[in-house]
Amino acid sequence: MGRGTGRTGTALVTTVAATALAAGLATGCGPRAATAGGAPTASPSTAAPSATAAPSGSSSAAPSPSVSASASRPPSATPRRTTAAPRTSAPRIARPVLPEVTVSVATAGGVLRPVRGGAAREFTVTLRNDTARDFPRFATGLTMEPYWVDEAPRDPALVLQRRDPATGAWRDHPLHVATDAGVLYVTTGGTPLPRGGVRTERYRLRALATGPAGRTTIGVYGVVTGLPQDASFESRGSGHATLPLAVTRAG
Repeated sequence: MGRGTGRTGTALVTTVAATALAAGLATGCGPRAATAGGAPTASPSTAAPSATAAPSGSSSAAPSPSVSASASRPPSATPRRTTAAPRTSAPRIARPVLPEVTVSVATAGGVLRPVRGGAAREFTVTLRNDTARDFPRFATGLTMEPYWVDEAPRDPALVLQRRDPATGAWRDHPLHVATDAGVLYVTTGGTPLPRGGVRTERYRLRALATGPAGRTTIGVYGVVTGLPQDASFESRGSGHATLPLAVTRAG
């Protein structure tokens, strides 16, 4: 073939290629267009919308169900446990240790006033052991001097009784009438009185219809009982008090 034929073939190929390119662009099936820098770019007609895009007008994704449930949960109704403040109490003041048992006597008006032939008058004796020892047996001894009439001693004609704490019954109790301290030897019985122990005993005194009248005192002694016969005088007693006594006649 000659030159004319070559130019005609070349023009024909060029025309066919151009036609095919135009048809491809029109149907979207042709090659991607090139950018100015030569890198391929996606054709605007081939971009598909994302299936996960947020709907129009929403600026954020839908809240998670777990977050929503936590936010709407009401506050717990269970009260919080609180630690109570430690209680403070006033410091206990230790009582001083004393060498003897404290013996105290009490009666209405401070003076025992029985009337001859009248009712018995009550009084109480309290024993408080603030010593450093325990007493296995401890009793109360009561004594008084005899009345003196015309320079002669007279029987006071008094009846002393002690109330039994177990039964509530009144029982006769010895009243030592003498001018000595023999009450520490003749008093018997007694119950334990430990260190720190306190005991209150009830007594009553009745004046018989006949007998002397006047004022005197009753000695109240704490007596350590159950000691051997040769125990010293000092070891037998622990504490004492006095009770004023005024016996009168009726009328």
